[in-house]
Amino acid sequence: MALTSKQLQTKKEKRLKKRKSTLSQKSNLDSKLHIYEAIITNNIWDTGLGVGCLAMEDNKGDIFIANFKIDVFCLGVKDSFSSKISFEQYTSFKNNPELDDSYFINVEPSYLKSLIAQSVEYAKRYGFLPQGEFTKAIKYFKNIALPDIKPDFTFGKDGKPYYVAGPYDSLHMSKAVVNKLHDKAGSDNFHYMVPIPEELLFDDSEYEIVRL
Repeated sequence: MALTSKQLQTKKEKRLKKRKSTLSQKSNLDSKLHIYEAIITNNIWDTGLGVGCLAMEDNKGDIFIANFKIDVFCLGVKDSFSSKISFEQYTSFKNNPELDDSYFINVEPSYLKSLIAQSVEYAKRYGFLPQGEFTKAIKYFKNIALPDIKPDFTFGKDGKPYYVAGPYDSLHMSKAVVNKLHDKAGSDNFHYMVPIPEELLFDDSEYEIVRL
């Protein structure tokens, strides 16, 4: 049965009221959050890959994190996500034994925001986009101003992008990245370390570019 114009109007008003309520709740949550700290792994510039995290705290002691895996040698933001966790979970995250010889150091939130922004800009030169839940996670920085003096970061290695295949990078992804660098930077303008025989790495056949 078709709805009357009055019923349609009532339904529209209910949707609008629900949307306003959702936006209001989100606005209230944002207003109750304050910066707890910003951290990055200490050896990000030595290894080329590290983690940057902005932690926000609410009045209940819960932590809201925006987490970024940053490849300063090539890919920019390689992964990202945001989540609400307990303070105990956050402490465990910072003391993760999988960090091996790495550990977190505190930085200014504006420094971390600039690092993320500049790494994304660098990666885009070669066709790589930020991965994971980037659009959602980066919103945590919306009220954080970039530093007045832009940090002088040096991306790449020896003046060129350097792709090092990670343990979770598939062979297909590694080949796609190297081929894209070959197309965008030129054959002599990048470095790489991948688990693929040289004779199989480059070919004239069509290959699918992984969305990076």
